[in-house]
Amino acid sequence: AEHFQFTREGDTYVTTGDSSGRNTYSLSADGKTITHHEHAGVTAIIQSNGDLRWSHGYDSRIVSGGGGSATEEPSGGDGASLDRGGGGAVYTGDGKQGSVSYPYAPSGWLWGVSIAPDASYCLVGANYPHAGSPVPIYRIELDSGEMSNAVPSWGGSNPIGVAIAPNGTYALTTDTDRGRLAHIDLKTGQVTHPYTGLSHPTGVAISSSGRMALVDSGGSSVCRIDLDASGAQGKMTRDVFTGGRLSCDHTGFAFSPDESYALCANTARGTIARLDLRTNKCESSKYTGFRRVKGVAIAPSGHFALVCDLDGRRIGHIDLASGAVSFPYGNCFEQPFSVCFAPSGEFALFSCGVNGGPAERHKIGRIDFGGGGGGGTSRPSINTSLNGPLNDACRNTNDTNRIRQLVREGADLTSTNGAPWNHTGLHQASYHNRPEVVRVVVELAREQGLLTQMLNMGSNPCGRGGNGRPIDLASPFPEIQKVLREVGKIYSG
Repeated sequence: AEHFQFTREGDTYVTTGDSSGRNTYSLSADGKTITHHEHAGVTAIIQSNGDLRWSHGYDSRIVSGGGGSATEEPSGGDGASLDRGGGGAVYTGDGKQGSVSYPYAPSGWLWGVSIAPDASYCLVGANYPHAGSPVPIYRIELDSGEMSNAVPSWGGSNPIGVAIAPNGTYALTTDTDRGRLAHIDLKTGQVTHPYTGLSHPTGVAISSSGRMALVDSGGSSVCRIDLDASGAQGKMTRDVFTGGRLSCDHTGFAFSPDESYALCANTARGTIARLDLRTNKCESSKYTGFRRVKGVAIAPSGHFALVCDLDGRRIGHIDLASGAVSFPYGNCFEQPFSVCFAPSGEFALFSCGVNGGPAERHKIGRIDFGGGGGGGTSRPSINTSLNGPLNDACRNTNDTNRIRQLVREGADLTSTNGAPWNHTGLHQASYHNRPEVVRVVVELAREQGLLTQMLNMGSNPCGRGGNGRPIDLASPFPEIQKVLREVGKIYSG
């Protein structure tokens, strides 16, 4: 690791490194990015906490802007830690003890999902202009749940695949019905189409260094794009991989952290293929045990991968050291399609729904792996027989002692009363105006590291608007709204 000292000189930043000479950077007009004067690919995004999201063409990581020494974070629920040694907090556990929720419910059929480098928002492709999808690409603020049209000037059709570049300045999306790949400037919203001549492209991924991308074409071919810093002037090579047969219509790709290989959803075969990026060899059935696969994502640690097993209605887990495949997260709300990790690896998002189903049958799921989520990670073993009594107690009583006892004995705070309501105990207490119950459930959720997840969980809004989050259900009750705003510090209205 090389250490750099940043200093401000007039309108520029200057660095001197342990083994590098003097380098000069310019500050963007909005004050959010610094860029090397000679090498446009060397950039750093200045995040709200002062940290820098650093990209220099070989790696991408977060470095502290506060001048402190590297520290190790507390252990996660599976004995994992968040390793800050040399480059940002990265979850290093095995990922088998994730907690699943469904905090966001955009309208329409949902396709690809990608998380921004600072994990403040995600982009979600929709089946626009078909199936009642009102916007082509949603932007969802992950803390507040606020949704907006990310690309009003889209001008394309059916953005199935979505990938945000690691420097956060642009995204690539498939313009599936028109056979091309769109480039979106995330600052200006400008859309261009630098990569054309594809046949029904459905999946796209960008490597962590930002140096290359993969996209499918024709349901059986994979193209590699060697990217420039802007992402708009790369060189595309078709039919790159040999040695194995692919059936990759409606697929997903994932790069390994060291960019030596990528995984590809071999959709019709129900397997995950391994694409060697050094030899261009394809192992078409590297990982098996799935029914029909769509999305795939590799954890930033490189320890495990997640797979959307569409027809199995479940998220699969691959131990990348042993090759073992398991399904530790239970059944999904509906069929999962696309999955992606936050840059820290602390959580993943996935889209799920059913083709032809109504809007409420499509949601964005979240898997929290530990080390985050609004507090500690002390959780008792789950006793599912207590979930119903917990939900009833939060809905019908103010008996906070009983609620505490049920949770101590293993009631799952994130459990719900099922479709079509999907209300947790926090939803129930918020809807039925039980402020003391809300305070206790919030306290217990914080202790278990579930607070952020539970504050953002959507549900049936029951006529009170929004996405059915607890604060939406509490809209008639100022006292509960105040409690939720104060403890979560994520709601602004």
